[in-house]
Amino acid sequence: GMCGGLLAVATLSKIFPGLLGVVLLVRRRWQAVFYTAFWAALLAGLSLAILGTKVWHDYIFYQLPKVASGEAVAPYSGR
Repeated sequence: GMCGGLLAVATLSKIFPGLLGVVLLVRRRWQAVFYTAFWAALLAGLSLAILGTKVWHDYIFYQLPKVASGEAVAPYSGR
């Protein structure tokens, strides 16, 4: 129920907590997987309705590639 909602918020707001969803799948916690997916879809739909598609486009095509390459954290690495 509500724990699925909290996990969905964590998963959608950061990349690492998405691994918790993998743990639920591996442990075959189907009800928890369902609630997490339900809440994630609901929150994503709400963000699309409120913020529009630009935020999602920028995240997928600008921020995620920078995270994957390490460029997003380079200014904080002290190099």
